[in-house]
Amino acid sequence: MLQRITGILEGNTIQAVHFHFEDGKVRYQYFKVRKKKKELLIEAQFESADYEQLLSKIVKNSPVVLLLSGNGIITKTVENKKNYQADLIFKSDPDDFYWYEIVQKEQRFVSIARKDFVNKHLTSLAQNQITIVDVAIGPLVLSAIKTFIDNTSISVDDYQLSYEQGKLTAVTRLGSSEMQEYQIGNDTFNSTTILPFAGIIQYLYPNDDIVAPDLDLKIQKEELLYRRLFQYLGVGVLGFFLISLLSSYVLLIHYQQEHQELMVALGAQNVAYEKLVVLENDKENKTAILKESGLENSNYLSYYLSTISEHIPSGLVISELEIFPLHSKIKPLEKINFDHNTITIEGSVNSYNSFSLWIKRIKEKEWVEDIEIAAFQQNNKTNFFKVLITVRFNV
Repeated sequence: MLQRITGILEGNTIQAVHFHFEDGKVRYQYFKVRKKKKELLIEAQFESADYEQLLSKIVKNSPVVLLLSGNGIITKTVENKKNYQADLIFKSDPDDFYWYEIVQKEQRFVSIARKDFVNKHLTSLAQNQITIVDVAIGPLVLSAIKTFIDNTSISVDDYQLSYEQGKLTAVTRLGSSEMQEYQIGNDTFNSTTILPFAGIIQYLYPNDDIVAPDLDLKIQKEELLYRRLFQYLGVGVLGFFLISLLSSYVLLIHYQQEHQELMVALGAQNVAYEKLVVLENDKENKTAILKESGLENSNYLSYYLSTISEHIPSGLVISELEIFPLHSKIKPLEKINFDHNTITIEGSVNSYNSFSLWIKRIKEKEWVEDIEIAAFQQNNKTNFFKVLITVRFNV
């Protein structure tokens, strides 16, 4: 979560400035790249010999990668052994230099520059409120983009880096070289513009083979985060104030309309209340009818039907079954009267023994208060019957 917030505060814009020193002169290059999802879009690139013109191009609230090359920087290949630094600086103190390296099993590729030389440019940029978040010394940072280029070698200014199977095999100093072009995605780079882009790639997606010096840029990065945080908070507070002011005006109009609507609704509520009283009375009357009929009991239609029919023997046919029959026909404006504890069953059966067994099983049910055989008549080989069952509630 903290990394995500930090990424948001750093923004999507990454810049690179390249200082190339040659014959007492400095060539300045500027690159600006914007991250858009998984793509990198080059928004601006610029080259000049004017330092002030370079400063005018840099966006001060976005991170900057600094790249240094040319005179004042030594790039060599040495054997990977103890005290290898002595082969490069002889009796000088290694702590006086920044070491930018690619370390392999048999050899080391090293670019070095004196600390006071690098710090001088870092201080100048910091005084102009430019935040340096990473530094690359010499041409070795090109290894960060080797996976994007099919060429077996990459040339930049006065050095050529050679590769075999993606692994750096040699760094060669060139007296002079022809301009080479490299295609990465939809963008074309040449020998003088490829280095700043490589620095941005190394910052965003670090190559583990590259060992960069510890320049203690933590303070600069924190200052950038705080500046952007202050900027976001300032915009947020101003936006909150404007939104609050607008919200207050909208709420005032809203509540005035609500007041008018409530007055109208109050009149409608009075009418609705009167109707509600009528409906409540109607509900009570209907509830009383249900209680009187016994229909509110949990042992209702489906239960009685299931119990009566589950033990019907073969040869017994029910032609009519009434649960809680009416005392009389329903007439308008008259009370409906049910025989609320009686079930009437009519039908026919071939065997009296089957009929008796069925009656006996029904009598065993807890909800049966009594069974009355109201009629049992024989017609030819068929017996017609009528049975009255008195229901016991609350069982």
